[in-house]
Amino acid sequence: GVLSEHLAALVAHVHVIEIDPRLEAPLRDALDPVSATTTLLEREEGEPPTLKADPNAGQDVMAAAREVLTKAQDVITSNQEALHKAIEDVAVFTDALARNAASIDEIMANTKHATASASELVDNLDKRTAEITVGINRLTSTATRQIEIVGKSIVDLTHNPQRFLFGGSGSSATNSDSGGGSKPATPPRRQAPQ
Repeated sequence: GVLSEHLAALVAHVHVIEIDPRLEAPLRDALDPVSATTTLLEREEGEPPTLKADPNAGQDVMAAAREVLTKAQDVITSNQEALHKAIEDVAVFTDALARNAASIDEIMANTKHATASASELVDNLDKRTAEITVGINRLTSTATRQIEIVGKSIVDLTHNPQRFLFGGSGSSATNSDSGGGSKPATPPRRQAPQ
């Protein structure tokens, strides 16, 4: 009842249905002073509730439907040329699609083929890139080892330049063991023939 009273003040008319027979009397008492409400269920003592409707309600619905149809007809009439042109355009487009169905099918097949080719190309590129990467890694590894060898040779040359100048081991350790002079090593003796 409270909600119905509140709504009745805000709208032109409120239709109210109360199914619980215990609340019918308080609802009627609450809504009697409000003229914008109609109770739709009536009940005789011991009978199920009966839904009552205003006989003119159907006529109002029919009048509203006629009004909507009239407005729709007015819109169609005022836009008849534009609608006719749109329908013609749809027909032209449909005809063009029908005429070019084979071409469209061919385009779709070519697109499918191009997609498959692109996928194969990407796979091949991945394989080639992997092969190139392995080759570059090998080259880099070999170059690194060669640079290390050259580096060791330079360090060895720095520590013992005689080796480069005179050949042989030229180790300063063998010369320093003999007492510290810088005398050249004696060549081995040959044995005389017998």
